[in-house]
Order: sequence, then C-alpha cells, then structure tokens
Amino acid sequence: DTFEPYYASIRPTVLAMHENPLLVRRIQRAVERAAAEVPEPNHLPITLVVGRTSAGGTLTDDGLYLAAEFYAASPDADLTSTGPWFTSVVRPPSALANTAVHEWLHAQQLHCVPTTLLASALQEGVADYLAARHAPLDEPKPYTLWGDAHEAQAWADFAPVMHEASLLGWLYSGTPERPPDVGYF
Repeated sequence: DTFEPYYASIRPTVLAMHENPLLVRRIQRAVERAAAEVPEPNHLPITLVVGRTSAGGTLTDDGLYLAAEFYAASPDADLTSTGPWFTSVVRPPSALANTAVHEWLHAQQLHCVPTTLLASALQEGVADYLAARHAPLDEPKPYTLWGDAHEAQAWADFAPVMHEASLLGWLYSGTPERPPDVGYF
C-alpha cells in the first residue's frame, strides 16, 4: 500500500492538531488524572509527530511520541490507499488523549516485560481500561464492539494459546474472524 494520498489528505488536519490549544490541554489533563493514581509517576514529554504508520504511540528514553497520522480520521481523509488494517485503527483527533494516557501508562509499566500472550494482553488491557477511564473515547474501538458481541468465543479461542509467546491475531494484528487488537479486550 502507498500512503501518499492519505498523507496529502490529512495535512490540514495534522497542522490543525499542532495549533489546537484545547486538544493539547485535553491531553495534559487526561495524563494528569492518570498520574494522580500512580505512585511515583514517571513524567515524560509527549510529542506529536508524523510517522510511517507503524505505531500510534512510541515510548523512548526521551519521551512519548504520538503518531498524528493515526489520529487524523476526518471526512477529508483519503483512506482508499491505506489497506484494511490501517483503516480499522485510524481514529479522529479526539482520540489522542486516550492514546496519550494509554501509552503514558506503559511508561509506568517499564519494569514489566511480558513473555506470553496473557501477560501482554493484561499489560495492554490495563492501559486501555485506565485510558478509557481518564480519557473516554467518543466511539468504542472495533475490538471492544467485537469483544462485547463475541465474549464467549473470544475466551474459547484465547484460553488454549494464552501461555504462548506469539501475539499474532490477538495484539497488533487481527484475523479474518477478529478485528485487530482483540487481545486488548
């Protein structure tokens, strides 16, 4: 897939994000609310960047980087060239605060290195739960909708593989039967 038409179409939205003090304040407040619940929180800078559509948020020693292209969904966004995975995960700018909290919480989990699907799902699920609590989304994520409708099936499929190291089909990917990131559910 080539993302050139998408990047060209989201340029005005991305530039508006950088110039929107209300969006910045919403992110700051959401992280502050989460930090109030964390003993000895690790405060780090949060930077909005345009990346290569590989991760919505990246944590480094220098801080947290949020990839604006994942939060530029709008009526003007040309998703025709992006493919089904990206189309299913791209969100509007209003979702940035939720992701900022989610990724910021991962910075608090640094001592925890998951080695199984279950441990990874718990790490992602806790961050997702607390992010939803401190920065609710306007719309539920596709995996939440799918999980609510297929909870028994999700558990039946997850239980036999939860102690394995592979995350395939559960985290950072999907299957023809499940949307991406059902392991967050």
